[in-house]
Amino acid sequence: EPAVKPLTNDSDQVTSVSVGPFDRKLKHSLGYLNEGYGAPRPSTDPNGMAGYARRPFPWLTWLNRPYTNALELLYVPIMSSSRLLAYDEANYYAGYRIVRESDTDPKTYAPTGPVDVPFPHLANFFQSSKTAGNAPEFHRIFEFVRVHSPFVGAETQANVATAAGGTNHRYNPPHHHIPRYREPGRINLNTIYSEDVFRGLLNLPDRSSGLNLEDPAATQTLWDAFVASRRGYGVPGGTLADMVALDTTTKHLPTRFATPFRSFAGARLVPISDLEPRSEADATIFRAYPPQTLGGPQPERPLFSTDSPYNFNHTDRNPFFRYQSLARLGNLVTTRSNVNAVWITVGYFEVTPAPSPVDTNIYPDGYRLGKELGQDMGESQRHRAFFILDRSIPVGFRRGKTLNTENAILVKRFIE
Repeated sequence: EPAVKPLTNDSDQVTSVSVGPFDRKLKHSLGYLNEGYGAPRPSTDPNGMAGYARRPFPWLTWLNRPYTNALELLYVPIMSSSRLLAYDEANYYAGYRIVRESDTDPKTYAPTGPVDVPFPHLANFFQSSKTAGNAPEFHRIFEFVRVHSPFVGAETQANVATAAGGTNHRYNPPHHHIPRYREPGRINLNTIYSEDVFRGLLNLPDRSSGLNLEDPAATQTLWDAFVASRRGYGVPGGTLADMVALDTTTKHLPTRFATPFRSFAGARLVPISDLEPRSEADATIFRAYPPQTLGGPQPERPLFSTDSPYNFNHTDRNPFFRYQSLARLGNLVTTRSNVNAVWITVGYFEVTPAPSPVDTNIYPDGYRLGKELGQDMGESQRHRAFFILDRSIPVGFRRGKTLNTENAILVKRFIE
């Protein structure tokens, strides 16, 4: 605590009291969580000790252990341990932050915001912008880092002697584990259809937690927010299973997965520019909720962040609790599946020119399908087949050539 700090007292104090060489009352957690002492006295008690803590110190998370997944980088300070708690009178909030009563809540989705939000001693992985130079795009690093998989067969262990003697690779011991880039057990966020699966993924969160940011008068669970974020557009009435009616404003959204979870590089993989997310981060698990298109009266926060107003785990003062739900997803989820089941049905239809005026989004070739051949006589023919594909098996591709694509087909069944 600096001895010459400017006079800045908590807003809950009755008067500004100078305490010896310190210019404000100290806050500490001594005895706060001790059952023998109980809860602290109100800070307005005239007989209370100047050091009574109404709130415990925020956690200074320092993971002095092997990381369980890459998302635990959210807790890594951007400065060395020797500078983390250093005091700079001219730039007090540039280091480890101790939030006081008068401080505003941290904001995480403001690329042009000041450096002290949300937690100045941590890198802000949530700032992202379409305009070059407006945000550091730190979230991209998570596509390039990983931890060792606990599953057998997920890595190939090279011969130690052979790997140690090589100079033209980076798999020298103890890093002689070559990943196969296929790790079993992960849940694809884009294929979750059951709330029970989702709640199990997040360690069974309270169903009543969360606020419907589209309707402040209604409650909304985290599952509701997850489905709405993945769907990407609002639905009148708020029913999760409904889709909006197809009209001129919704013709580009004939799906319940308009904004699936992707990597930052997949943010632009959309048929038209109108469907692009406002930033790369909004295509990933770092996305905000509610998105800008849905609006809402509350500040935008990460979809998987945690909100708690309680002193012992206040999420505006403790980054560990703020990112607790998000960080646990690093080794539990994925945004892509390697093994897919594919149904193919081939039918025969009449083709007629598209009516005028032509909507190129609906009839890009200028033709539309008519009735099915043989329908009048009850002689329609449809050919069906079922396949299971494993995309983790490398195969070649050349237009018009088969090559070894059959290697990726695990199951092939022709139904009719």
